[in-house]
Amino acid sequence: MGLFNTAEAFWKSAVALEKAKVKVGHAESPVRTLYYHAIELYLKALLRQHYSVDMLGKKFGHNTTRIVKMAEELGLLVMDEDREVWPAPGSEDTELGVLMEREVGHGEAEVYTRVQA
Repeated sequence: MGLFNTAEAFWKSAVALEKAKVKVGHAESPVRTLYYHAIELYLKALLRQHYSVDMLGKKFGHNTTRIVKMAEELGLLVMDEDREVWPAPGSEDTELGVLMEREVGHGEAEVYTRVQA
């Protein structure tokens, strides 16, 4: 339950920060970062049923493409619009950090999550 509970904490923190409506440049970026990390942890909580915490780190790290692929193999249904958020399999942009970096708007691309609190 550790990964799931931690995911819940990140998710609820994102919701609270989003409701605060902070008005500074890139104020939405920390909110998305919290959501992205929550999603990664929810997925890892699912995988935890089959892998130890150490093995999760070694086998998947923060590689969201691999995490989602394995979660799908275990029965998770991923909608096409959700799949658009994650990089294409085989691309180098497979880690959460890369998604967050792109989110800030360094000119490479804009990535938005479709999350609802």
